[in-house]
Amino acid sequence: MLHGRRNRIARGNFAAVEQLVPLLEKNGFLCRIGLLEGDHQTLEAALTQLQELGVTEYLLVPVLLFGATHFKQDLPERTQKILGEAKVQLLAPLGTTQAIYQSLKQQLMINLAEKPGTRGLLIAHGTPHYQEPAVQLQQIAAKMSQETGYQILAAN
Repeated sequence: MLHGRRNRIARGNFAAVEQLVPLLEKNGFLCRIGLLEGDHQTLEAALTQLQELGVTEYLLVPVLLFGATHFKQDLPERTQKILGEAKVQLLAPLGTTQAIYQSLKQQLMINLAEKPGTRGLLIAHGTPHYQEPAVQLQQIAAKMSQETGYQILAAN
């Protein structure tokens, strides 16, 4: 699942995820990409397509940084409406993975090395409804500061 947009699709993000589909299907997985916002290639359409192909177990991979409204409310509610009591596993948001942490750290180090004495800033789209994303972002910034020796700040 990708966040999506109401008025258009972010082609770069979509293309990056789209590249994974043939690899997964080559290994025996039926895959569909569903967008959480907008009218194009919706989550509901993706789930319905898989359901019509006879899929009975679902592994949902949210391409979201942190678990907030989309993760905690929208995905479970919208998935349950389509799939009912089917077996569904929802993976953790990407912001909590080592791969994303290492990628962010690498990008910050490259850019900070070019400007000695500067600080880094991690910014995430946030919501005031859930504190966990802001706390997780602060934890990432603190860990990165400790590991890199640079001051890394976090903003929501």
